[in-house]
Amino acid sequence: MEERLAELKRRVLARLKPSDEERARTLSVAQRAVGAARRQAEELGVEAEVSVQGSIAKDTWVSGDRDIDVFIRLPPSLGRHGLEELGMKIARGAAAELGVFIESYAEHPYVQAFVEGYRVDIVPCFKLERLEGEVTAVDRTPFHTEFVKSRLSEELRDEVRLLKGFMKAAGVYGAEIKVQGFSGYLCELLVIHCGGFEEALRAASMWRPWRTVLDPAGHYERSEEALKAFNQPLVVVDPVDARRNVAAALSLQRMAEFTAASRLFFKKPSELFFNPPPPKELRSVASALRQRGTHLAVFKVDVEKTAPDVLWGQLHKSLEGLETLLRSHGFEVVDASAWSDEESTAILTFELASLSIPRLEKREGPPLDEESHVESFLAKHLGGDFKGPRLTGWRWTAYTSRRLVDAKELLAVEWRKARLGKLIQEAASKSLEVLVDEEVEALLDRIEGYRRHLAEFLDGRPPWLRAYQEAVRVENRPSQVG
Repeated sequence: MEERLAELKRRVLARLKPSDEERARTLSVAQRAVGAARRQAEELGVEAEVSVQGSIAKDTWVSGDRDIDVFIRLPPSLGRHGLEELGMKIARGAAAELGVFIESYAEHPYVQAFVEGYRVDIVPCFKLERLEGEVTAVDRTPFHTEFVKSRLSEELRDEVRLLKGFMKAAGVYGAEIKVQGFSGYLCELLVIHCGGFEEALRAASMWRPWRTVLDPAGHYERSEEALKAFNQPLVVVDPVDARRNVAAALSLQRMAEFTAASRLFFKKPSELFFNPPPPKELRSVASALRQRGTHLAVFKVDVEKTAPDVLWGQLHKSLEGLETLLRSHGFEVVDASAWSDEESTAILTFELASLSIPRLEKREGPPLDEESHVESFLAKHLGGDFKGPRLTGWRWTAYTSRRLVDAKELLAVEWRKARLGKLIQEAASKSLEVLVDEEVEALLDRIEGYRRHLAEFLDGRPPWLRAYQEAVRVENRPSQVG
């Protein structure tokens, strides 16, 4: 088993580790961004320390990564207002020198520049000597970089790459709102704390939500203290700041998926967990729905390019709002999912048990002995309903008439009554398309990426489960003789 795992890791790492050419290209873009920020600071006469941070600085990045973090560290004497004003002036100037950019906001603003296929985050923060008092996530980042660099050998950096590769393939990597998974720093801490890739997976196989604490620097004497302080599914105490849970952005869903994937990996170790097979092919929407006996309703809008965290926060909110609208009108929602190309299109997809429901709706009324409520109930329903009202045991029952019984009409007409994100509301007022069943077919070739998303949505198996199923199938396949 150990030899098999070691060989598997060697093969996978050959794909995950950046080549010399890729490393040189990435570092060249990073240094261009650093140089641009330094020039802007000098022109403004601002004392600033500009450096590359994140996985590039720690050398834990994976081949194919296109994210670069450049931090502009400014004196704390500027104060928050000065940091935002001067820091953003430097960041905007540097980004404009590099090319196309957008402004975004976390705990305070920063700029995302797009250069030669890379996304470069240019982030102003304070240059602190120690972390005390009120600090932001970006103020901590340089301390994270130094902590990780001081504890990762070259061998452990490769172990981090393996863990990141596993998580990416499993769909649980990334602390951004779209994923709500494991950040790069959290991956690094898992390897440091546990001792390697396999050790991290074995530890994760034993996790229990709201019971698991990892405290690499030993800030808390007892795990109960940390659980009480943070009250989140997984607690990983930040080695550089005992007041912060590094796993705060991790959802229960992603924690559960990583635990399950880790367990299955040890049952059937395979490279497939790093490169899962695709979902079942979606050749025809109409055919797929006929086999399932369900229906699709799609809510499509055109969106302007904005920061991904802002967009996905609004998409998640809007998906929940429209699902609530459908359910409140009597539709059974089998599943729901949000998708966007993060450039111009956003699509909310609902799988429904039916596109139409009966006009007649049964509604429970007040108990017989609540006379004041009974009086108003009868006044409302007598003579105006299809049926009844009548008594069912000791309680009144009414049979009212639904106004909207078609899912497509409901989404097209009543969407304003749903709790939608502001961006999605504005987009829907200008460009809403509601499509159902075979009408959705038109989107598959028209919108790049949506066919794959819809195939995964209808398949339902997470990628790590597809990997496990295929690994079992391959192992059990009869050997060819002759």
